[in-house]
Amino acid sequence: MDEKELFGFSWSGLFLVTAVSSILFSFVLKLLDGSHSPLLIKIGVVSAILGLINILLKQLSKPVSGQKKKLVP
Repeated sequence: MDEKELFGFSWSGLFLVTAVSSILFSFVLKLLDGSHSPLLIKIGVVSAILGLINILLKQLSKPVSGQKKKLVP
């Protein structure tokens, strides 16, 4: 793991934290007010989908580790 990855920004983390936070906040509003917020539910679902797509694209863009590298003498 290089230094760039250690201090880089995680888009998938942002999307997943946003999804969990908005869905939980919607359920808290349900407890307090008696109704869900459709906007928060939609934000949560869209954020979760974007986070999963981002994780999937990261996995697909990694080089295959089973390939042998040629060593040039």
